Amino acid sequence: MKKVILILAVCLFACQAMAQLLEPAKQVYKSPHLKEAIKAHHTVAILPFDVQITYRKTPKNLDTVWHARQEAELAQQVQFEVYSSLLREFFKYKVRFQNVLETNRLLQQAGMTGSLDVYSKDEIARALGVDAVIFGDMLRKENTPNAGVVTAAIFGYDKTAEVTLTIKVANGTDGELLWRYSKKMNEMGSVESKDVFERQMEKLTRNLPYTRGVFTVF
Repeated sequence: MKKVILILAVCLFACQAMAQLLEPAKQVYKSPHLKEAIKAHHTVAILPFDVQITYRKTPKNLDTVWHARQEAELAQQVQFEVYSSLLREFFKYKVRFQNVLETNRLLQQAGMTGSLDVYSKDEIARALGVDAVIFGDMLRKENTPNAGVVTAAIFGYDKTAEVTLTIKVANGTDGELLWRYSKKMNEMGSVESKDVFERQMEKLTRNLPYTRGVFTVF
């Protein structure tokens, strides 16, 4: 009996320690105009994210073309994951989220694809016909050059990367930054990396200011 209690105590301590390790500090910014501005928001678009992949030790003979393609693919992957997370729990939000396929089509039609940083957020919102845009950036620092696709924190695996993910909301009428949520995460190797990443994205998107009152988490 004593051995069982000891084992349970060790497991509890380990879980608490791991939870602290895998739940780094988060940072939230809210504009003084946030509450008033979002009252006029009905449709919101999600833009491709700005992604930067770095390495603790740059691999020899790194293919820069391949590297740029990886960043571009990850930018759209994050965009789709954010949209999918919001769509799965659409009933929690006060606004409608524009289908990212439509968003990307309109961006291409407007000649903005691949050069979003050239345009203000209100210019992009007008081109998309939305009231606000969700955008952000991801800084991914790999421990190994072949860590694979994006994963998220999970018990029992070696850390493969450190990721800082920032999600922002800009007003569609004037481009003002209304809200920003930034979180640093440790990614772990996992055969179920996609499922883990989806769960992590759900945690992040639940913090959006469009959450209905009963679901608000901040």
